[in-house]
Amino acid sequence: MRNKLLFSSVLLAASVSLSAQKSATITLHADQGTQVIPKEIYGQFAEHLGTCIYGGLWVGENSDIPNIKGYRTDVFNALKELQVPVLRWPGGCFADEYHWIDETEMLDLIAIAQSAPGPMAVNGAIVVGYKLAGLTGALVSILGTILPPFIIISIVSVCYEAFRDNYFVSQMLEGMQAGVGAVITCVTYEMGAGIVHGKNRLSITIMLVSFVLSAFLQINVVYLILAGGFIGLIRGLIKKRRHGDDLS
Repeated sequence: MRNKLLFSSVLLAASVSLSAQKSATITLHADQGTQVIPKEIYGQFAEHLGTCIYGGLWVGENSDIPNIKGYRTDVFNALKELQVPVLRWPGGCFADEYHWIDETEMLDLIAIAQSAPGPMAVNGAIVVGYKLAGLTGALVSILGTILPPFIIISIVSVCYEAFRDNYFVSQMLEGMQAGVGAVITCVTYEMGAGIVHGKNRLSITIMLVSFVLSAFLQINVVYLILAGGFIGLIRGLIKKRRHGDDLS
């Protein structure tokens, strides 16, 4: 263990030394700018914490609290004074609080979204939208999921030519890769912990075997999903048959 720590320290010192040798020079020509960045892309969002949203920002038009179209007048004026260009609320996920789907349905949703072609976020939104409002809900979910990133990426692509060779921007993007890895690790842990707490031996076995086959034997995930679906189908048929035998 001590040797590993020593080796890691040497690598860290070497990387810091190499990084220190790099230098960059930036020259700004403010009078030569031709592009205007819309202020709307610097918006903020209000997270749902206690009564931060309901009661803290939105009270409804019939409330005794002074309001402007349902928004508290004092908060509205404060945000106006801060000159926030765009305020998105509520932030976060409300599927659980509104009881749109439970944890079991969420796992089923992820399985369906991963097995279907296309981005997982769009597939998941389609399933939730269809469950809540049928075909109309699915169409609205598709638009709500696709349009925001499409618009944002379009705006970013305009500025990409100007920033792609910038040393600081490239280092920032490299750091974001570590953040993405951390998010994926967190989600994997939470989903795995839910399966373990369920104490279902078959589900735990499928999870562990799938991890080994994918991580170490490089088995295509599509085959693992199909195999898991087949096992689930057989398990459901067996349960249904046993239930029918019990009723008879």
